[in-house]
Amino acid sequence: VSQTALDSTNVEEPPVLVESNKYSRTIVLNRPKQLNSMNNPMFDIMFPRLKAWENSDKVNVILLKGRGRALSSGGDLKFVASAIENRSRKYELDYFVDTLHDITHFIGTMQTPLVSFMNGITVGTGCSISALAHFSIATENTRMGMPETRFGHFCDTGSSFYLSRLNGQLGRYIAMCGKTLIAEDALFSGLATHFVPANRLDYLEDNLVNLFKPTQDTINTTIEKFSVKPGHIPFSNTLYGQNRRIIEQCFKYDTVNEITRALEKEGSTFSIEAIDQINKGSPVAVALTLEHLKKASKMTLSECLRMEHIGWQTSAYQPDFYNGIISTVVKKQEAKWTISDPYEIDLERDIEIKYIYANAKRKLDLFSTERDCYSTTQCREYGLPSDTEVALVKQCYDLKTDQALISWFVNNRNNKYGVQQEVKEIIRNIQKQIDLLGIKHYDAISSTTFISQ
Repeated sequence: VSQTALDSTNVEEPPVLVESNKYSRTIVLNRPKQLNSMNNPMFDIMFPRLKAWENSDKVNVILLKGRGRALSSGGDLKFVASAIENRSRKYELDYFVDTLHDITHFIGTMQTPLVSFMNGITVGTGCSISALAHFSIATENTRMGMPETRFGHFCDTGSSFYLSRLNGQLGRYIAMCGKTLIAEDALFSGLATHFVPANRLDYLEDNLVNLFKPTQDTINTTIEKFSVKPGHIPFSNTLYGQNRRIIEQCFKYDTVNEITRALEKEGSTFSIEAIDQINKGSPVAVALTLEHLKKASKMTLSECLRMEHIGWQTSAYQPDFYNGIISTVVKKQEAKWTISDPYEIDLERDIEIKYIYANAKRKLDLFSTERDCYSTTQCREYGLPSDTEVALVKQCYDLKTDQALISWFVNNRNNKYGVQQEVKEIIRNIQKQIDLLGIKHYDAISSTTFISQ
C-alpha cells in the first residue's frame, strides 16, 4: 500500500470517535486541524448516540473530549459563511441551525451524567455544551468563552440561559466583552464545576470509565480526588476583588451605552480594557446579546433556545455576520460593521423588531419536548456556590456572621478549591440577593443541597 493511500485513509477518519467501556461511553471530537469545530456530520454521529445512551440502562456516564488543542472552537464558521454566500446550501444551514439548538437542549436536560473535559479551546458551542453538561472540567489549558459578537453575531446556543444565571453580572461581562476565560477563571465564573491539572486527566478518565454503575455523587467524588486542593495557587484569577466590584457596579445597567458610560466613569485600567473589548464587537450584536440576557433570566432553557433560534434566522443573512466571519476568521483582520456607533442603535427598530420578535418562518422542534429546566446546570451543587444558594442558606439557617456562612459552604463542598473566595465575593451583596429571592424565576440549586445538612 502506498504512503499516499495511507495518508488518504487517515484523512477519512470520522469526525467523531466513540469509545465504549463497561458503564461508560466516550465521545471524542476528531477534527483537530479545525479545532473540532462542529458541523452536520458530527451532529449526525453524536445526536443519535446520545439519545440511545440516555435510554439505556447500561450507560451511566458519558465523557466528552476533543483531539488536539481544543475541545471545540464552536460551530464551523467557514461552513456557515459558505452556506450564507451560496443560497443553494440553505437546507444545509437550516439543518445545522435546527440541530445545533436541538442537541443543546437535549444535553441541557438529559439525565445521564455528561462530563466535559475542557482541556484547551472551549468556545461557542463547545462552551455551551460544557456549561450545560452535568460536570465541566477546566485545566490550565482551558480557554473558554462566547466570542460571537466579535464576528457580528449574538451569543447563542443556549448561552442566554446559562450566562444570565451566573453570579452577579458575570454573564453580561463575559458575553458583551467576548471575554476569554483562562484556566481557573472558568471555575470562578461558574462555567466549570471542577479544576483538574491536565497531567491528571488520563488518570481521572481511567477512574471514571471503570466506576461500577456510577452516580452523580460517585462521579463528583472521583473528579474531586484529582482536583486541586484549597492551597492551590491559580494560574489565572481575575474575577475577584476590585475587578469583580467593577463588574457588579458597571454591568448592572440595562443598556450598552449606560454600561460603557459607567465603565468610563470608573476609569480604571480594567474598565478601559472592558470598553475596548465591547467595542471590538458588532454594536448590534452586543446590544442584542444584552437584550437576550435580560429576558433569559426568567425563561426556561427551551424558551431561551427558541428566542435564539428566531434571532439566527435574521442574523445569518445580515452583512455583519458574513463580513464578520470573513474578516476575523478568514482574513484575520478587524471587521467593519453596518452600524459602527452604539449610540445610533434604536432598540425597537434594530433589535426588538428585527431579531427578538421577527416573523421567523421556521419553528424550533425539540426532540426532548417533555423536559425543560430553569437551573444553570443539573449538577450546580457540585460546583462553586451560586449567589442564590448563598442567600438561601443564610436565610434558612439564620447564619449571623460572614465566617459562619463561609464555614457552612466549606463544609458543604468538602473544602473544595475556590469556595471560600467565591462566597466572600457573594457576601458583599448578600442582603440584595435575599431581597430578590421572591422574584427569582429559576431553581438555581437543588433543595437537597442544604436541607439535608
